[in-house]
Amino acid sequence: MGSYTLVNGKLSYAFDGLAGSYKGELFVAGENLTDVDYEYQPGYPMPGANVMVGLQLEL
Repeated sequence: MGSYTLVNGKLSYAFDGLAGSYKGELFVAGENLTDVDYEYQPGYPMPGANVMVGLQLEL
Protein backbone atom coordinates (compact mmCIF):
# COMPACT_ATOMS: atom_id res chain seq x y z
CA MET A 1 0.00 0.00 0.00
CA GLY A 2 1.29 3.42 -0.95
CA SER A 3 0.85 6.71 0.82
CA TYR A 4 -2.08 9.02 0.12
CA THR A 5 -3.59 12.31 1.27
CA LEU A 6 -7.32 12.76 1.77
CA VAL A 7 -9.22 16.07 1.71
CA ASN A 8 -12.48 16.14 3.69
CA GLY A 9 -14.63 19.10 4.66
CA LYS A 10 -17.87 20.09 6.39
CA LEU A 11 -19.93 23.29 6.46
CA SER A 12 -22.75 23.63 8.96
CA TYR A 13 -25.30 26.18 10.11
CA ALA A 14 -26.78 26.00 13.62
CA PHE A 15 -30.23 27.50 14.30
CA ASP A 16 -32.90 27.81 17.03
CA GLY A 17 -36.64 27.40 16.55
CA LEU A 18 -39.37 29.80 17.61
CA ALA A 19 -39.20 30.63 21.34
CA GLY A 20 -36.41 28.07 21.76
CA SER A 21 -38.80 25.16 21.13
CA TYR A 22 -36.11 23.29 19.19
CA LYS A 23 -32.61 23.70 17.86
CA GLY A 24 -30.90 22.18 14.89
CA GLU A 25 -28.06 22.05 12.45
CA LEU A 26 -28.07 21.93 8.66
CA PHE A 27 -24.87 20.59 7.09
CA VAL A 28 -23.12 19.59 3.90
CA ALA A 29 -20.02 17.39 4.13
CA GLY A 30 -17.62 16.03 1.55
CA GLU A 31 -15.15 13.17 1.81
CA ASN A 32 -12.23 12.27 -0.49
CA LEU A 33 -12.85 15.50 -2.39
CA THR A 34 -9.75 14.99 -4.56
CA ASP A 35 -11.07 11.52 -5.60
CA VAL A 36 -7.89 9.65 -4.57
CA ASP A 37 -7.77 5.86 -5.14
CA TYR A 38 -6.68 4.26 -1.84
CA GLU A 39 -7.07 1.14 0.30
CA TYR A 40 -6.81 0.50 4.06
CA GLN A 41 -6.20 -3.18 3.30
CA PRO A 42 -5.08 -4.68 -0.02
CA GLY A 43 -8.10 -5.68 -2.11
CA TYR A 44 -10.56 -3.41 -0.27
CA PRO A 45 -10.74 -0.10 -2.18
CA MET A 46 -12.34 2.86 -0.46
CA PRO A 47 -15.06 4.99 -2.12
CA GLY A 48 -14.28 7.92 -4.39
CA ALA A 49 -15.43 11.49 -3.84
CA ASN A 50 -18.81 11.79 -2.14
CA VAL A 51 -21.03 14.49 -0.62
CA MET A 52 -23.63 14.25 2.15
CA VAL A 53 -26.35 16.74 3.12
CA GLY A 54 -28.23 16.47 6.40
CA LEU A 55 -30.41 18.02 9.05
CA GLN A 56 -30.19 17.34 12.78
CA LEU A 57 -33.01 18.47 15.08
CA GLU A 58 -33.27 18.43 18.89
CA LEU A 59 -36.77 18.79 20.27
